[in-house]
Amino acid sequence: MEDFKWHVTLETGNDNIDAEHKIFVRLIKKLIHAINNKQEEYYLSRLVLEIQKYTEFHFVSEENLMIDLNYPAFDTHHLQHLKLLEKLNISLNYVELGKETYQVFVSFLIDWFKQHTINEDRKIAVFIQEKSMDHT
Repeated sequence: MEDFKWHVTLETGNDNIDAEHKIFVRLIKKLIHAINNKQEEYYLSRLVLEIQKYTEFHFVSEENLMIDLNYPAFDTHHLQHLKLLEKLNISLNYVELGKETYQVFVSFLIDWFKQHTINEDRKIAVFIQEKSMDHT
């Protein structure tokens, strides 16, 4: 399975969000490495649990930032997070039931991470930049 790397195109321009996103990328890389090295099922499932828990943490962290900023699209963004967590949990269930491979799960993670970061999280960073320009 091909490695996943942090790339400038994934940057939102907000240091806090980008730092948390970089941790998420490292967790995905760790899972890819474990898959490629044919690690035990137990270890793979623990890595997936770590990704799941980190995703939940990150979404709460990002949403708290949006609340602090009075981000106008909070409700929409929060709903997207809920839908992503639901899809994540469904995909995990498929892996656990043997209906989906870890490779498919990783592809799903990378796809939604890229799409959500580029299409939605950047909007938060733009809002922060515009808000700071209003106060200068």
